[in-house]
Amino acid sequence: FRAPQHKRMDDHFWHQMDFVGAFDNVHNDTKVLLEMIGAWDEFGTGWGGDNGDEEIFGATKTQHATGSTSRFDEFFTKSIEEAVEERYAADYHNEKIAKALKIGTWAV
Repeated sequence: FRAPQHKRMDDHFWHQMDFVGAFDNVHNDTKVLLEMIGAWDEFGTGWGGDNGDEEIFGATKTQHATGSTSRFDEFFTKSIEEAVEERYAADYHNEKIAKALKIGTWAV
């Protein structure tokens, strides 16, 4: 396990945290983030596709998919899940990022 985020980030950076997204929802969370800062038109579109209008992270599943998603439960047991939740709980129950946790995939 890596150290929880709340232990790796200096206190003076927490006030800058205003968004928390999730990699498994990277397309939608990226769009929300880029729209928040007014950069969607410049950086969110024009990433290829048949007409050159593909959105960032909007492509379909890649050809090199491994099928790991379907095997996740085989290895990520209940006891491992509980250990991860306990270790990283403070990352998601942190008043310093409460505002960020109300935006994006990890909204609480």
